Amino acid sequence: MHFIAPEYGSAASTTAIDVYSFGICALEMAALEIQGNGDSGTLVTDEHIKRTVESLEDAQQKDFINKCLSHDPAKRPSARELLFHPLLFEVHALKLLAAHCLVNTSSNYDEMLQKLYKPDVVYAEIRRANDVFKCHLGDVIATEKLEKFVEDVKYGIYPLTAFSAQKPPASRPRAISPETAESVKSATPEPLDIETRRVVNMICSVKPREENCELFMTILLRMDDKMNRQLTCPISPDDSAVTLSHELVHLGFIHEVTISSTTTAATIDRERIATMIEETLRNHQQKLHNANAKVQSTTALTSSGSVTGDIGVAIGSMSNPLAGGGASAGSSLAGSKSNHLHHHVPVHSAS
Repeated sequence: MHFIAPEYGSAASTTAIDVYSFGICALEMAALEIQGNGDSGTLVTDEHIKRTVESLEDAQQKDFINKCLSHDPAKRPSARELLFHPLLFEVHALKLLAAHCLVNTSSNYDEMLQKLYKPDVVYAEIRRANDVFKCHLGDVIATEKLEKFVEDVKYGIYPLTAFSAQKPPASRPRAISPETAESVKSATPEPLDIETRRVVNMICSVKPREENCELFMTILLRMDDKMNRQLTCPISPDDSAVTLSHELVHLGFIHEVTISSTTTAATIDRERIATMIEETLRNHQQKLHNANAKVQSTTALTSSGSVTGDIGVAIGSMSNPLAGGGASAGSSLAGSKSNHLHHHVPVHSAS
């Protein structure tokens, strides 16, 4: 029962109650146990808690736990204020700060990393009198891939705790509609929810489905409150980027479109997502077109090879493949024995 704050039950429950319980847990971890006098059995009193706190050798630990165990809930610090206490405060590495800056400000950081951090990029030079020694990124044995670290930062594995968190925009309360009689429902589905957060980063990818000709699209959105949202759905050739972006707004996955005389932030988010989807679909179609063209050229090259007897080979647009007697010998044998085979059949060249 000593884990429960003194005001529990007599006042409205707030997060200060959790801070008090956290202080008791921190005290037991620091002192290993709460010391008693042996007369009270398992009952832990305020005197036992104070005696245990005073037994700690670290002054910062004492101050940290005393603030958590204050009897006045208003004097207890919040969870974020505790992060700035000298006992827990940590100055983040420059690498982590740079990764957060890259993730929050650039939408195409993958291409940026591949462009700036190639193995042949020179990051240092040692100039001598007659020689210049260059150090390349490929020469450094990295214990951690930079792309993997940035991806972990993007998904919130390494948060920044030494900065005040940005408060997300306040959600607007939904108006309560009056009860009315049964009305005729329209064919357009009603919106499920209203999204008030902004999109700060977005990634889109498509891949074909094995069971049919449809595509499977995945959209990863990072909101302004550091939360991620992943959306997946099958799409057909009839779907357009504009239609899909309107559905995202209507279903409450991105910011609601506000009809006004000026361009709102919601409209910008919708247009950005529509442009991203359109570019992704265009790149996918271009890859399919290039793959089909490559297959057709390979098929044409395979079908153009022919064997004339055992003397010579005629390939596609080659002119005069056999010179002199070889050509006449091939022509004489072509009337009596002409076998057209693919190019993988062993062929004896004319001598």
